[in-house]
Order: sequence, then C-alpha cells, then structure tokens
Amino acid sequence: MSIEILVSFRILSREKHPDSITQQLNIAPSQIWLKGQRRHPKATIIHQENGWELRSRLPKSAGLQEQADEIINRLLPTRRVLANMPWPKVLSAAVSIHGDDRPALYIEAGLVQAIASLGASIDIDAIYYP
Repeated sequence: MSIEILVSFRILSREKHPDSITQQLNIAPSQIWLKGQRRHPKATIIHQENGWELRSRLPKSAGLQEQADEIINRLLPTRRVLANMPWPKVLSAAVSIHGDDRPALYIEAGLVQAIASLGASIDIDAIYYP
C-alpha cells in the first residue's frame, strides 16, 4: 500500500511555441510538447495544444501541499508575466493510490491565493489501484 503524488504546472497554447514561454519566464521547463506530437511514443493520441510543464523537484512520496508549494515558489517571481499570459494555466496533481491508503488532498488558503495570483486553475486527479 502506497501513495504517489506528481504535481506539475502547465501552460497550454494553440499558437504560442513553448520555447517563447521559457524565454518570457526565464525558467527551464521539465518538459515541452508541440501540437500534433504523440502524448507517448506508443500512443495514438496526439497533443491538441502546445505545452510547457514544470514538475515538482520533490519525491513522489511528498505531500500535495509540499509539492505545490515548491513549484509555486519557483513561479512567484514571474507572477506578473504569468498573470498576463492569456493561455490556460493549471496546477495539476496526479495522485496514485495503491491499496486502502487515503491521502490528504488539502490545499491551504495561502497556496490557493498564490495560484490565483498566477491566473491559474487547480486540477487534481485521483487514481485508485485496489
């Protein structure tokens, strides 16, 4: 029985190339992709938008709040630039639960305010594996 949490911050755009987002933010992303590329080498599903992603540097065993704080603290210096970007921005968390464990999916008000100051939304996906 275990819990793995992967938190990332994504910016999606149909027109903007991810490299220009990197230049605007002056932050190296964990991953980028282009519209039309396969989501995975073996997949048939393709990306519908260009993407820029920054992942938490913490281990997957770290909590949701900790990982989100780590990412947001790296992004806060670019708050004005991010808030003015017109494309969808999402703090995304994928929570994989193996067995009967129940993770805390709590996000403190200060973090919610910081995410909102970046003009971003929150998306949490919980996947249960019995």
